[in-house]
Amino acid sequence: MKRPFLMDFRSELPDDASDPMMASRYNPIAQCNECPDGEPIWSMARRRATSCYTSGRYRKGYRNKRGKWVPSKYLKSRTDRRAGR
Repeated sequence: MKRPFLMDFRSELPDDASDPMMASRYNPIAQCNECPDGEPIWSMARRRATSCYTSGRYRKGYRNKRGKWVPSKYLKSRTDRRAGR
């Protein structure tokens, strides 16, 4: 059987308890990892949602695959909610 490629690059993890990610434990009730003080790990990396505005524009007319002419069309503006950018 072939050995996985990434096995060549594996190394021992440092035994550093000061890093909260190393000393974390899984909480099955909250379904996320927690630091030793009980703070959920996902709250450290979470970004706030932002609004992203895309202005309206005209799409040019074109011929489709069958050669039929598709006229130009106005695409409305919209606002999206996204993770922080």
